[in-house]
Amino acid sequence: MHEVRVVKKCECGMEFFKYTVSELEISKKIWEDIGVNPLRPGYKPVAKKKKKKKKDNKIEKECRECGTIYMGTPGRVYCNNPCKGYGPYGEYINTPIPRKDCVMCGKNFQPNSNRGKFCNNPCTRYEYKYPKKRGTV
Repeated sequence: MHEVRVVKKCECGMEFFKYTVSELEISKKIWEDIGVNPLRPGYKPVAKKKKKKKKDNKIEKECRECGTIYMGTPGRVYCNNPCKGYGPYGEYINTPIPRKDCVMCGKNFQPNSNRGKFCNNPCTRYEYKYPKKRGTV
């Protein structure tokens, strides 16, 4: 299928270019007129399925943290954000991180995260400069 150029004939016999119809517009027109898509023969449009309404299956539950009774879904465990461990503005309230011993020098230090293994930069740099090979003791 090719694009089609539409022209207009004047009373004097001259033809004037009016507009161009693209291949896509032609195939859409055929689809609308006869209900068959030439690009996908045998294809029949399927009606969209209706969305199911969610059931309101709230039940009375007891909060794991504070023990209050609330209405919630079966999977819900806490009554609200403070019981879940979140502050009033939605920020997570961190539990204190325990002190650890440095892997390189053995010094006791306070890490910034639970993943901290080294006390300061020299120990960290030494580990990256001379990494231990996996599988060796």
